[in-house]
Amino acid sequence: MVEFEFSGEFLGGSTDYVSLTIAKNVVAIARAKITVNTACLAPDPSNFTFTLSNDGGATWEAAENGVEHTFTSIGSDLRYKITAISGSVLSLKQSSGDSFITVKYG
Repeated sequence: MVEFEFSGEFLGGSTDYVSLTIAKNVVAIARAKITVNTACLAPDPSNFTFTLSNDGGATWEAAENGVEHTFTSIGSDLRYKITAISGSVLSLKQSSGDSFITVKYG
């Protein structure tokens, strides 16, 4: 699997945090795994849901934090979305060498 790491801040008042294209392949992306450092999920990590798309966001499939997901759709444009319950905040301020979001695909 290929791995990407992300850190930074999501701006705006939306409860959806959507990535741009993470990977755009010639071949289909069949599986992916998103792992989010739970220290970034305030006030409670259970207030967040994770979805992945392998077709540029045309369809989204539910994913679990840290668990490999096999897509039911065919696509080659990988993206992720993190949705927060109102009042929850995704904070990705870099305070150490830790990665906040890691996405692997293959």
